[in-house]
Amino acid sequence: MDPTVGAYGTNVWISEIAPDRAPLFTSHNYGKTFTKSSSVHLTSVAGCAITAISISSLWAACPTGMQVSFAHSSDGGSKWTSISQHQYFGTAGGYFDPVSANVAYLDYGETAHNLYRLRNDGKTSTSVGELACDSVTIDFTSLTNGLALCFPNYNNSGLLERTTDGGARWSRVLIK
Repeated sequence: MDPTVGAYGTNVWISEIAPDRAPLFTSHNYGKTFTKSSSVHLTSVAGCAITAISISSLWAACPTGMQVSFAHSSDGGSKWTSISQHQYFGTAGGYFDPVSANVAYLDYGETAHNLYRLRNDGKTSTSVGELACDSVTIDFTSLTNGLALCFPNYNNSGLLERTTDGGARWSRVLIK
């Protein structure tokens, strides 16, 4: 899971571990002072991984035990929209990759090999392609270009895959 600290410019967000929900602390001065939000409702057993795309657009991946929940904020973390998805097990090798204020990619790992593009604050989920991996790490460098380190059958030898069409097709990258 990614760090529970997200930053963009002078703004810093920290998701803390708590028994019932993950409180969110926000700083607008490079982390010199923080305020605790009393209205944030992110649920997590280990704090949420916060990815800041801009001052206002934040994505969160929140482990809830064996599963992971996802949320998006378009107002700097004051309010969060839960992203509905298939059942996502954090131990099943899937991966979540926010790319822009309006787009994130989500691979469910071994439970479903489909790669989904999330849009509209995560309210719209579209299957865009398939990665035949039991464990994967995905990194999109733009809305269309991405790399995936793919481990089929949990093999220790990973394959590097590349897409240039938003995950619709993947091709192996040869490493010499």
